[in-house]
Amino acid sequence: RGLGDVYKRQARDYLLRADAPWKKIERGVIHAYEGKYEGDPRLAEIRKSLPELRGKALVRIREVVGTAPPDTALIRLADAGSSRSGNFASTRLEVVGGEPRQVLVLFTESLVTGSFDLPSTLTHEVYHALQRERLGSAHYTTPKWVREGTAVYVAGQEQARIRTLAAETGRRTNIRDPMERLVNGLGGRHGFDDYAEDVAAFAAVRERHGREKLSALLRKLLETPDPEAAIRETLDEDFVTFEKLAGEYARKTLAPLLAEGRDGVLDASRLIGAGKPDEALKALPEKPGVYAPAVVYNKAKAHLDAARPQRALAVIREEYYPAHRTFTPLTDNAILIEVKALKALAHPDYRRVAEQAKKDLEPTSAYRTLLKVID
Repeated sequence: RGLGDVYKRQARDYLLRADAPWKKIERGVIHAYEGKYEGDPRLAEIRKSLPELRGKALVRIREVVGTAPPDTALIRLADAGSSRSGNFASTRLEVVGGEPRQVLVLFTESLVTGSFDLPSTLTHEVYHALQRERLGSAHYTTPKWVREGTAVYVAGQEQARIRTLAAETGRRTNIRDPMERLVNGLGGRHGFDDYAEDVAAFAAVRERHGREKLSALLRKLLETPDPEAAIRETLDEDFVTFEKLAGEYARKTLAPLLAEGRDGVLDASRLIGAGKPDEALKALPEKPGVYAPAVVYNKAKAHLDAARPQRALAVIREEYYPAHRTFTPLTDNAILIEVKALKALAHPDYRRVAEQAKKDLEPTSAYRTLLKVID
């Protein structure tokens, strides 16, 4: 795909945001998808579920926060295409039927590969729509740790997100101290690694003040972009204390997750990189904890590197896909291993799976490698 294709997609996207021609909108879902998955049964099933999941998201927010979320927010599907933002979804203002509306855009590639949990992600994005509706332009001055920490908490993603970030950070051989990476204060530059501490800040409030006080804080943060003022008013705490206790809660939660099995995972990764796949298999920990996706992935990769494509294929299909697809970028590379194994075996599934992977991996870092494998 040339740069011209990228610019065409971006131009169409901006035109749709400025004045979308959507005609069919039912129960908050825009039925106007025209993309590469039209007719794909995987996406068809997901599309059927969206109205019900949207309704459940509204109920969840009302129960946790104690205030009604906007029943005006819309949902639509779109291909991420060659965009490599890494996002599963995006909430943004679009003009629909001549009126500005909050629209939750769910990216199809991540949907069909099962890379995220749809119900909780939908709730997360509906909560962002509520933040935008209540705060207006002040939403953009609210610190990102507030916006994301509250959305993760309200969506019920606390444990999944903390476990995922522990696993992703802890398994990397280039990160000496994953705790330092994950817990470094609530201010400053904000990246994906910071989401664990963001949500821990609000989970810590629940632990020491109870759910009612937490709900009061969540409601106050929908009224003001100043979290320090909201914390003083609802919790009678200064921000220095709040941030300190958030960090303590995050460390207490993360420490056992980061420790269990990490040495074996790191040893196996280094041995695979050194071209010693059979030694890597022996190094993999028996109790991987949060590192289970990395352990299964490395197992498959080691078998592939040791010229055992049949074993690698079995590990991916029988161990990785059933249990470890969600909330890990390793799924993109697991698909790549499946394609490589099928090609090495001259398997009858090879061409079908390879063509499907070309569509599914387009927004990922694995895409260019996939093209080389296929070519």
